[in-house]
Amino acid sequence: MDIFAGLMTMKTLAILELVAAIGIAVFWVFWLNSAKEEDWMPEGFMEHERLFVIPDLTMAVILGLSAVLLLTGRAIGFQTSLLGAGMMLFLILIDIVYLGRNGLFSPRRNGAMHIAIIASLSLICFFIVVISLFCLQPPPS
Repeated sequence: MDIFAGLMTMKTLAILELVAAIGIAVFWVFWLNSAKEEDWMPEGFMEHERLFVIPDLTMAVILGLSAVLLLTGRAIGFQTSLLGAGMMLFLILIDIVYLGRNGLFSPRRNGAMHIAIIASLSLICFFIVVISLFCLQPPPS
């Protein structure tokens, strides 16, 4: 991989991480400041969701830090990218299990939105891992 391609890939990864970090923070600002009186919500839904605020914001900070490290050429940015992706995967799995066990993928229970959130976060996680592991490191000799 030539140096230019490597720099472009690092920049792409950093932008992806910044978009994810900002998107997660914006989501929580809107979610915490909106009324939630929908009849599809199971008992305990609000408490379950509130538990994600601190882990999600911690993940967003790690992704943002990783982006800054990558943009400044620090090698540890690769490891923090994978740390952020690992956190994201763990939180995605918790959401999938909870949403599935409570029937929240059903169209009557706002399932399309839940599927869209899970799918978009899964794609971001996938691309962070693929770029970090396969595109930013030199191929084995």
